[in-house]
Amino acid sequence: MAAHAVVGGPQGSTLSGVSHTASALLPVDVPPGGTADVAVDLMSLNDLRENLRFGSPHVMCALMEIRYANGWAWSAEPATIFAPTHAEVDRALLGGAAVAGAPICRDQTGGEYSDGAVLPIALEPGAFARCQDGAWSEYQLPRVPPDAR
Repeated sequence: MAAHAVVGGPQGSTLSGVSHTASALLPVDVPPGGTADVAVDLMSLNDLRENLRFGSPHVMCALMEIRYANGWAWSAEPATIFAPTHAEVDRALLGGAAVAGAPICRDQTGGEYSDGAVLPIALEPGAFARCQDGAWSEYQLPRVPPDAR
């Protein structure tokens, strides 16, 4: 977990663009099925003033990385955490009736995917779904032989 602050520079100035700063990571261990209360004093107002010298910064506290007990890991840049750019499919969409020759599958947002597309299943690290004949079904990624790496 880390605090992340972003501020845009004044329009037309040499400072235009985006400046950002982040606190040190705050490691938190949560056992499977557990919860944790976390004190989030990650970035002070003085830290912001020291690192971002203009504008009005937007500050958020965000998960930076999750490591699951099964060995899978998830991470994202703070700017993308609240607006994910990766595709995924809800488990509720798996198991629908196939339609021979159907050209696409749809995700929960209406996004279209061509036959053969493979997406992660939302909230299930290491689980995948494949679009085939217009329907999503669970899919096991092929194993990569150790000597192929």
